[in-house]
Amino acid sequence: MTQIRELTKGMDLKNKYFYVVENSNFRQPTVISASKLLKEGIQTTCEDCYISVNTFRYKGKMDIARREEYVVSKNFIFIDLDFECKKESFDFITNELKKLPLEPNFITFSGKGLWLFYRINNSNDISKAKWNKLQKGVFASIKSRYEVADPKSVDMARYTRMIGTVNSDSNEVAQIKILNSYNYNSDDIAKAFNVELEYKPKVKKEEPKVINLVAKYEKYRNEFSLNTTRIGDLKHLIYMRNNSLEGYR
Repeated sequence: MTQIRELTKGMDLKNKYFYVVENSNFRQPTVISASKLLKEGIQTTCEDCYISVNTFRYKGKMDIARREEYVVSKNFIFIDLDFECKKESFDFITNELKKLPLEPNFITFSGKGLWLFYRINNSNDISKAKWNKLQKGVFASIKSRYEVADPKSVDMARYTRMIGTVNSDSNEVAQIKILNSYNYNSDDIAKAFNVELEYKPKVKKEEPKVINLVAKYEKYRNEFSLNTTRIGDLKHLIYMRNNSLEGYR
């Protein structure tokens, strides 16, 4: 239930739905409204249960797939650190994560590795393209520190393991640890991880255009055009001399 509260904190729950998977059966997910899930919780003791990080729009039929284009809320930036982590080392790794440029709001222990979550307070304003850019930028920064960062975790429609259920591979129970209650602005997250959100087109330096007049008119030069030009020069010379033709020329 704590995980659901964290995933829905500050969220407008109207017409928003989570996808829930039990026993790793991703082909047959259950769709549950966010408001109902927060109010009633979910009772399950099965192994390998998952819930979507973000919420989706849903109209009562299973024709709305768990795909990025159907995501309604973009409330989190999340990173999956996929490594063999024992529950006893959870606190140690939590302290290690304090070295990051920005402290996550909460982390979850999935039975093996960790998930980091950064809550976005302007999730209704940030576009999907900008969210993707921010997600990939934060991932690249964390990947440079921890090689075990899972590149698949950049998916907006991603599932995360449900807290309180068992990871069948490690036989460990997934748990959550809340670090703070901040609501980060997307710009704050971008600044901390040095991610450029706004597209800045490269300014192309224009070189001065040099026109070769000789080459431009070279194709028109021939004996006729040369004689015509000379006749024109002579006529202009006669005009300048007021039709006086005295002299050697």
